[in-house]
Parts: sequence; C-alpha cells; structure tokens
Amino acid sequence: MTSPGWLAPLSAAGVRIPRIGLGTFNIPSDDAPALVRHALEVGYRHVDTAMMYRNEPGVGQGIRDSSVPRSEVFVTTKFPHTMAATGEVADAAWSSIRALGLEYVDQLLMHWPNAEVPPEQTFAALAPLVTDGVIRSVGMSNAPAALVRRALSVTTLATVQVEHHPYLPQETLHELVAAEGMTLTAYAPFAEGRVFSDPVLTSIGAKYGKNAGQVTLRWLLHKPRTVVIPKTARLERLPQNLDIGDFELDPDDIKRIDALGATHRRFFDPPWYLFAWDER
Repeated sequence: MTSPGWLAPLSAAGVRIPRIGLGTFNIPSDDAPALVRHALEVGYRHVDTAMMYRNEPGVGQGIRDSSVPRSEVFVTTKFPHTMAATGEVADAAWSSIRALGLEYVDQLLMHWPNAEVPPEQTFAALAPLVTDGVIRSVGMSNAPAALVRRALSVTTLATVQVEHHPYLPQETLHELVAAEGMTLTAYAPFAEGRVFSDPVLTSIGAKYGKNAGQVTLRWLLHKPRTVVIPKTARLERLPQNLDIGDFELDPDDIKRIDALGATHRRFFDPPWYLFAWDER
C-alpha cells in the first residue's frame, strides 16, 4: 500500500515508528491472533499492546502467524506502574517478551507513572536491555510533561503515549516532543466512539466522503511528530483507518476541529493517578 510522504514513519530514539498502529486495549487474547494477523495483511505495520491488557500471547501469535516479516512490524508493549522499581522493571520487560513469543520488542513504555518510584530510577534500570537490543526503544505513557522531562534526564525516549483526540488537544506535550525529537502517540483517538456522532466531525467527513473517525485521524496526523493507534475489534473497519492518505483537511476545517478542544474532556483518569495532568 502506497502512502503519501506525510504518512512515512517517524524517526525517534534510533527507531522508525509507523504513524498508524493497531491499538489492542480490551481485545481478548483469544481474539487477538486473527485481528492482528488481518491488520498486518491489510497494511498495518505497528501493533500496540500491554501487560495489563492480558493479551500479549494472542498479539504475539498474530504477529508470528502473519506473512509479514518480523523486522517490518513495530511492536509496542507496556509494563505496569506496579513494576517500575529498579529490581522489577527488567523482569517486567522479559515477562512481556516471553508472553509475546518474540525475541525483542521495538518499544517498551511505562504504562502509568508510579508516585513512589522516580522515573529516573525506572529508566536507568532499563538501559542495559536497550544496550543489548532486547528493547529497541523506551518511552512513557500517561505522563505529564514534567515527568517526561525527568525521564529524559537519564535516557532518550522515543514517545510519550497519551489520550489524545479532538476534545483533548495535548498542546503542552506536542511542544515538548517537537523540542526533544520525540513522538506523541495518540491512544483513544476516537474518544471512546464519541467522534462518530459529533456533528462537526460528521459534517466535515461528508465533505470529503469520509467518516468522522477518518477525519479525526487525518486531523491528528496533520500535527507533526504524531502517531495514532486506533482500536477496533471489527475486521472490516481495519482498512478504513488506513484509508486517509487521499484527502487533506482545509485550514477552516482544521480550525473547526481545533475548537472542539476547548472542552478539554478526558475519558481515562483512574482514581489512583496521583499526578497533575497538563492543563494545555
């Protein structure tokens, strides 16, 4: 599948990250092999999972069952904040690698920050695995800019992965990743399905012959150094998320979508999260 230049993989921390990936949150492990295999067959080259999703075995099976060479698939997984201590983080990484059934992972993220373990300690403990190539790159998930900067003081990060959609613009983190040569990975880009009934997004989609989800992905990828990992459990929807290379949003349409961010709505905010979110 030929993609326009703006959809080319982004380079960060020594890896090249495909800009559209498959999110697998809430996908049962038994269902993951067929989903992942089909996603790779239709053109995906980036798959995102996590230890907390409890589907790493199924995701890894789908990758291994695919005819796409492992070297062409960018695999991201995450370890939980409960395993962020110096003595546990390497074990967490190896646990994910074994569960996936792969020799290495392309990107390992700390899933949520740990208020009791400094990020400097966590990422210093991962350094030997990066040096050995077992983990090709590291990053953070659900972290505000202040914590990302602390991790950057001890290592190079490939990405910060956060909830990001038209109702949550994440401007502070966009500025940070641009300055540091990182990427921003947008999870829940469809705002848990809410974009599909949004009158602004649906009307813009009608103009281009696209649905609201495709408009949302195009808007997100209009932003430099941004990666998106939309999730779907339906095989027929997989190609739709890739079918966004044949249109460009008008500046006025971008402004209309930008305006939706004034609501600053967040849908993932667990009660045990003890850090202040970025206000922009």
